[in-house]
Amino acid sequence: MGARADSVPRAPAWDPVPSPLYRRLGRRLGGRRRLRIARDAASCQVDLSGGVEAFLARRSRGFRSGLRADRRRVHGAGIAFDYEAPADPASALRRILELEARGWKEAAAQGIFQSPRPRRFYGDLFARAAAAGRLRTIFAQREGVDVAYAVGGLAGTTYRGYQMTYAQEHARLGIGNVTQLEMMERLAAEGVVRLFDLGMEVEYKRRWEDRRLRFSTVLILPAP
Repeated sequence: MGARADSVPRAPAWDPVPSPLYRRLGRRLGGRRRLRIARDAASCQVDLSGGVEAFLARRSRGFRSGLRADRRRVHGAGIAFDYEAPADPASALRRILELEARGWKEAAAQGIFQSPRPRRFYGDLFARAAAAGRLRTIFAQREGVDVAYAVGGLAGTTYRGYQMTYAQEHARLGIGNVTQLEMMERLAAEGVVRLFDLGMEVEYKRRWEDRRLRFSTVLILPAP
C-alpha cells in the first residue's frame, strides 16, 4: 500500500511501518481497524534519465564486456528483436504462454503461468494496459520462432517489467541479458521512460540496478 525510500530499513513481517503514511492511516481508521504488515519486499530499478549509454557507464567493465559478448553471440545466431505496443494483448499473451512452456523457468518449475489464476490475472492486466496504450512487448525470434520475450507496462515515465523468459536451449547465448538491454534501448528511443523497474528483487538483477525501492503490503483488519 505504501512505498518507502531505500534508506528506510526493512521492517520484519507484522511489525508496524515507522512512516508518516502508516501513522496517518492508523489515525484515520481510529479504533475501528488495526494495521499489520503482510509482506515486505523490494524491486530493482534502473535510472534511464540519461539514456542507456549513461546506464552502461555506471556498470563495471566486466559487466559491459560480458554484455557485448552476449550481444555478439545472439546476433551471430541470427536472432532478431520485434518491439511493439501491441494492439492485440490476447495474441501477445498466447505467444508468451507458448514460449513459457519451453522456457528456463518452466524447466526449473519456477514458471508463474503454471496455474489458471496467474493466466487470468495477466490476461486482465495486458488488456487494461493495452487499452491505455501502456503495454510494451519485445520478442526475440530465430527463423520465425520466438526464443525470448520481455513484457511490461508504462506508468508515467516509469516502465514496470511484468515478466520475461527465454527458451532453455538458447541459455548459453546470454539471450536473457540481451533481451533486457534491447527493451531498455527501445524504451529509451521512445523518449518516455526515465525509470526502468526490473521487478521483484532477485540476485541477478542486482548487477543491473541503480537503486532499490522497498515497499510493504499493509492489511487492514478488524479491531480485536
